[in-house]
Amino acid sequence: MENRGLSPILLEQVLAKRPSLEVIKIADGAKDNWTYLEDTLAQGECVLDFYHASEHLFAAMEAIYGKNDTRTTTQHAKYRELLRDDEHGVDKVLRHLRYQLRKTPHKKALKAEVTYFSRQRHRCRYAQLKAENKPIGSGVVEAACKSIVQLRLKRSGQRWDDDGGQAILTFRTLVKSNQFDQAWELIKDFYQQNLHLPKNVVIFPTK
Repeated sequence: MENRGLSPILLEQVLAKRPSLEVIKIADGAKDNWTYLEDTLAQGECVLDFYHASEHLFAAMEAIYGKNDTRTTTQHAKYRELLRDDEHGVDKVLRHLRYQLRKTPHKKALKAEVTYFSRQRHRCRYAQLKAENKPIGSGVVEAACKSIVQLRLKRSGQRWDDDGGQAILTFRTLVKSNQFDQAWELIKDFYQQNLHLPKNVVIFPTK
């Protein structure tokens, strides 16, 4: 998950209902992401988003071979596949990058990428996660943010406060996940209000 709005309390409530669920926390390499995910939201395994890892790997190859060199693309494709599919992929990537850095220690961009992968090494278990049918990227979540949240709340002329926007999203997610009927029994008391009609309103009988 890459939603920093998810509170530890809410996560605990979800896991209390579904203790069989496993938590995978996916983010890029920003330090504050991991401070939150590992310290505040302690449950589950942290994973470096594979798309971001691939971007940094490309930057490393570009630092080694140059921007317009065809080896940049071919070597990136080779080591990207190793990183994703080999059980020891991140170690093989680091071994190659460190070897190249020893040859050209003056390349600061390459040194930065070696440092990046060294710090993220324990969050790059991509082959194992894939074998366990677990996610290695945040693309599904980001797509849901667009199709569920942005398409509904960012229409022309719309403005929302927190309560109003959350109410809309609560119902939208229930409808989109085909869980509205089951969920309504749980939340109707919160949303339903008794209406008191004015005395001058006549109620017509229904057939």
